[in-house]
Amino acid sequence: MQIETLRLIRTSLGCILLSGMGIACEPNRECERERMALARSFEQVQLTAAKAKVLSEERAKSMDTDAKKDHVGRWSLLENKAGLLHSAVMTEQVTWNSAEDALKESRAKFESATPSSPFEQGFGVALAQAQVAFENFRSKCR
Repeated sequence: MQIETLRLIRTSLGCILLSGMGIACEPNRECERERMALARSFEQVQLTAAKAKVLSEERAKSMDTDAKKDHVGRWSLLENKAGLLHSAVMTEQVTWNSAEDALKESRAKFESATPSSPFEQGFGVALAQAQVAFENFRSKCR
């Protein structure tokens, strides 16, 4: 979060210097704010997936080998995709295709199994909110 704030300050200072030289500079501050908020949202999704993975490893102890492998593997994949989503929007040069693919895969993987705990249901809510934020960001700033 500190790096993102520094980038916004750097962009603002650069525009002040350029405007002093008579060069127009109007960064889209609204898109930058939304991008930073989206990055925080995806970071939260990633952290939630990591916690769910740890909890699922505990819960999986009572499962048979195949079910355990599927359950833990699902949360590992969701954690990985959330990390990709987070990194896709971390810089001003958003990697749109990577973000869209990771988001689509995350939704599909999460929806492929019924959430069995309130924590997993909370992850679904966080992912859905992040998806809405991403779609709003994409419609305004792509």
